[in-house]
Amino acid sequence: MLKGAPIHPQTLGEHLRLARIDRGLNQVKVAALLGVVYQTVVKWEHNLIPIGPKSRARLVVFLGYDPAALDAKPTADSIGN
Repeated sequence: MLKGAPIHPQTLGEHLRLARIDRGLNQVKVAALLGVVYQTVVKWEHNLIPIGPKSRARLVVFLGYDPAALDAKPTADSIGN
């Protein structure tokens, strides 16, 4: 188990946190990759603010899958990014 990572992520923010920790990235690096400030990543991961449509699309690309999809599973391409 990864320290601080949700065991069963339910929200897009929780999926983001799990992927970030799994990839060994900090919130500042993820924010730079997604084009937002790190405070936004913190708030998304803790479900404090909603994720807008443009940011949501970038998050799905970052994750490599859409958690809202019926059978959302990480793709082989998304593992280890």
